[in-house]
Amino acid sequence: MISFTDCKIIRKKTKNARISIKNTWEVIISVPRFCLPSYPKNLFESKKTWIEEKLFHINNTKSKLEWKIWEIQYLGEFYKIKIVENPKTSSIDNENKIISSEIDLNNLDLLESWYKNTAKKYLISRTLEIAENEDFKINKISVRSQISRWWSCSGKNNISLNWRLIKCPENIIDYVIYHELVHTIEKNHSSNFWSKLESYNKNCKESRKWLKVNWGEMFL
Repeated sequence: MISFTDCKIIRKKTKNARISIKNTWEVIISVPRFCLPSYPKNLFESKKTWIEEKLFHINNTKSKLEWKIWEIQYLGEFYKIKIVENPKTSSIDNENKIISSEIDLNNLDLLESWYKNTAKKYLISRTLEIAENEDFKINKISVRSQISRWWSCSGKNNISLNWRLIKCPENIIDYVIYHELVHTIEKNHSSNFWSKLESYNKNCKESRKWLKVNWGEMFL
């Protein structure tokens, strides 16, 4: 059992809290610099079960070629990890929810790198697909690690998406993409913007609610 006193608390200039767990079993809780003194402990208590599960998985990690117990979040689902020796056998099995990778995704640094590379391929491809189908005119698409802004569309129609979106369900990703594509023709959040967005994405209100409730989880 882990207690709050076992954790390392880091206060920094950020808007979002984050809990990270190292393979050395070190639990780090990063919180906004000016949050309430009680906030880190309350966050720990709310995520204690999740933390203990991750520590259990790390503790029970076996040799590189064996199945791992740990699961990772991908497109709104939890996928088991299988480590393989040959990069050519790396794959994502959506039917059985298995990710085969030559990279040890139990290592949090390697996992983040895998997320970023996978997100770049998926998000750019999906944005181009929707833009072409709906005849949106865009300039550049980038996938980044924004903290204060999770996605954006510039005045020159450059779209920027947060790699953490790859953890979200596909319908949520589509909502975010449509949101930014509509910004290529409506640069503000006027009633006209929301009306046009809903004409492209019928469930936009439900998607917005989902993001408000669950987006913080994508930073864990």
